[in-house]
Amino acid sequence: MLRTGMCPVRAVFLRNQRTRSLAASNLNVFDRTRFYTGPILKSIIGRHKDVSDVKSFRWLSSDSSKQQAEPVEAEIVEEDVETEESSTHGTENHSIITDEEISQGPSEQKSFVAETQRLLQIVAESLYSDNEVFIRELISNSCDALEKRRLHSLTQRSDQEHEPLEIHVKTDDIRGQLIIQDTGIGMSKEEIVNNLGTIAKSGATDFIAKMQEKSVNVSRDAIIGQFGVGFYSAFMVAKKVELFSKSNFDEKDEGSYWSSTGSDSYTLQAASNVKSGTKIVLHLKDNCLKFAQESVVKDIISKFTAFFDKPIYLNGSKMASSDPVWTKSQPTEDELRQLYQTIVKGATEPRFTLQYRTDVPLNMKCILFVPGDSFSMFSALTPKDSGADVSLYSRKVLIQKRVDSKILPDWARFLKGVIDSEDIPLNLSREILQNSDLLFKMKRTLTSRIIKFLLEKYKREPESYALFYKDYGDFIREGVLSLTGDKLDQEELMKLMLFQSSKLDSGQFCNLQSYVERMKPGQREIYYLCAPSRELADSSPYMASLSAGGKDYEVLFALKPFDDITLSQSFEFKGNRIVSVESSKQTSESAKKDDTGDEAENDDKARNQHLVSSFKTSLGDLVHNVKVSPVDFKAPAVIRNFDMSMSRHMLLTALADKSEDEKLKFLHSELELNPFHPVVRKVIDLEQNDPETSRMLARQVLDNALVAAGLSTDARLMMKRLDDLLAKVAEKL
Repeated sequence: MLRTGMCPVRAVFLRNQRTRSLAASNLNVFDRTRFYTGPILKSIIGRHKDVSDVKSFRWLSSDSSKQQAEPVEAEIVEEDVETEESSTHGTENHSIITDEEISQGPSEQKSFVAETQRLLQIVAESLYSDNEVFIRELISNSCDALEKRRLHSLTQRSDQEHEPLEIHVKTDDIRGQLIIQDTGIGMSKEEIVNNLGTIAKSGATDFIAKMQEKSVNVSRDAIIGQFGVGFYSAFMVAKKVELFSKSNFDEKDEGSYWSSTGSDSYTLQAASNVKSGTKIVLHLKDNCLKFAQESVVKDIISKFTAFFDKPIYLNGSKMASSDPVWTKSQPTEDELRQLYQTIVKGATEPRFTLQYRTDVPLNMKCILFVPGDSFSMFSALTPKDSGADVSLYSRKVLIQKRVDSKILPDWARFLKGVIDSEDIPLNLSREILQNSDLLFKMKRTLTSRIIKFLLEKYKREPESYALFYKDYGDFIREGVLSLTGDKLDQEELMKLMLFQSSKLDSGQFCNLQSYVERMKPGQREIYYLCAPSRELADSSPYMASLSAGGKDYEVLFALKPFDDITLSQSFEFKGNRIVSVESSKQTSESAKKDDTGDEAENDDKARNQHLVSSFKTSLGDLVHNVKVSPVDFKAPAVIRNFDMSMSRHMLLTALADKSEDEKLKFLHSELELNPFHPVVRKVIDLEQNDPETSRMLARQVLDNALVAAGLSTDARLMMKRLDDLLAKVAEKL
């Protein structure tokens, strides 16, 4: 309750006849600041209408445990009139934090249990990766205390009125203090010794057991727990911690005072003027004084406890909070949109939204979004080592701002959203996930659900999915390549890949699953062709080579970067080999199948052998082998080797600085000639009369085949040879 004539920040202003009585009272005021009589005084009494009315003032001692009144030095003279802001209790702006608590009576010096000096040092200095986490821990403790009080009240028959369930935080940058107070269940002296005297004992498990004995249904995520370790995180930033606590349900309890500097012992005393609940006073270290600044603490509270269902007040102002949307069974479209826009910090719409809840094999609630905006997998927005922009919560408490590959696979890092699970195996600091079978099951569950969701989008909304794949297909390809040792997951992810097909119109897409469903009887290969465009794919000599002889197999077109290497490294899908129509593997199989009377239709064997011998002589070791095709595929020749996609990749990376001849020797390629083409025939015809032109023509046939296969890395060298050949031809015209 605020009245004019009273300072709202623990300085007691006296007026007229109340001066002497207030001087005798033990109210806390600033210590170590009594020398600041100018600007500080004005800031303290800034709410008063007329500062000139200040006749005198006084400062009172403010040690949290020992208080003494000092001689009266000042007095404020004002009319006893209430203003419009005289009462704030019960509104959105009020504070329960005062300095009325007093420790009294003999003090007890007790030692911690279980080698606490070393354990305290670990907790305070090594257990947590970021010292700001202590605010999350202490507020989580307060939230537990409020929930315990609520549950305990269900078992009591009492008309006693209690304070509302609230958490209050106060920053004091002048004294370097941070104060957190709650109206929760509180602790008796014995409970303080049991819960705070033994590290890693919070009493949460015992409390839940007692409530269940009384037939009170306690939600699994109602109590956060681990109060023991979390409380001692305060020593990361505090040189001294004081605690006042009073049980809400023990009428004989007057309150207790506890303090420690984080060494191997603590002090325990009785206390008076203690409100029911718990109050913690942190005397901050010199290098942690930023936590006495309101703006810093406000940001941290907003970050870690934005979805707490208990009200939190910071310096009298209620912190904004929202209901965790993912805990609702049927959130509205508007709620989902607001959650997404909060995550991305923008006004864009999500492309797809996946809401998933399960209790088996573990309890988990999540909402995942596919962003409406597109970005590359190489963008700074999606660094592989930073994880997905998906926040991990446990019982609505933030554990990780971005989940890592223990929760979601790396390829899914384009997703945004939240995951909340009370079954997450955490270490004592509640910020590091421990490896376990449960964590593995969680990742498998999420991965399979994401794939299933995207497959449903492909089937029901093919156009929308095609746009998604255009923007995020690289992530899917990365996932397929990263799962080469896990065929089950790899094949499931391969279903998400899209390709154009020789059996579909340009611009239409299909996946591997639909290809397999359309395969011809007896077909055991999935054929694909790498090309930079659909037009070049349709006119490719490799397509003509495959379709010659009456074989009309469907061919998938790998038109996007990394499509070919993804397919070549996958090897098979649903028991069917994945084969490039450019590969020598494909021609060897075709030769076996076509070893019939077709050979009789070829040129004379002697002529074919002569053709092979002539090209080998002209090309030397630029090709590993020369062979004659039994079919007419329209082009003079094609290049084949065991893995064309890997060859193209090697030319751009490991072989980039090699000479052209060195590159060709390394590729170990096979030149397949079309004996029906007039250019190939001309090589033989010119061999006797003009061997130089025959040799130049043979090399041009190889160059053209390399260009068609995408294996020519520098056309300038080829152009020089082509100019020489054209000059030769021009001489003969």
